[in-house]
Amino acid sequence: SYKLLPERLYSPAAEDFNKMVEEALKEGVEFLATSGFRSKEEQAVLYEKYINDPDNNPPAAKPGKSKHNSGLAVDIWPLGRNASKRSPSLSYKVREWLRKNAGRYGFKRTDRREEWHFVWSPRSEIQPGWYTKITFEEWKVKVSKYNVK
Repeated sequence: SYKLLPERLYSPAAEDFNKMVEEALKEGVEFLATSGFRSKEEQAVLYEKYINDPDNNPPAAKPGKSKHNSGLAVDIWPLGRNASKRSPSLSYKVREWLRKNAGRYGFKRTDRREEWHFVWSPRSEIQPGWYTKITFEEWKVKVSKYNVK
């Protein structure tokens, strides 16, 4: 299965991601998630790799500054020959499908340098950037009033 392990993403986001993958597969578009939640320690390792060798490692935020630390960000990787070590290089088909459909599942591309990086933000009532300004526990309280599923 191409589904993301639920413990690597906030569970409502994982549910929406899995629905998105299922719909894409029905349309012949294949991709998977390679990264969801990251601890600050895991982020530190990726950040050091990027800082020490940026030509062979994808961009990585400083520990505590990554949206992955909240459990709301996911990196999408293509299946097949388009994947490389440095970046996933999404195929046109995957890129276009995500551009047209990811928002229906609450996912938005938030970094123009990283076409594979999406953040789950299903409610327009929540201001852009909220996920970097509050803790995960504060976020759960904030969105509970919207009955996010």
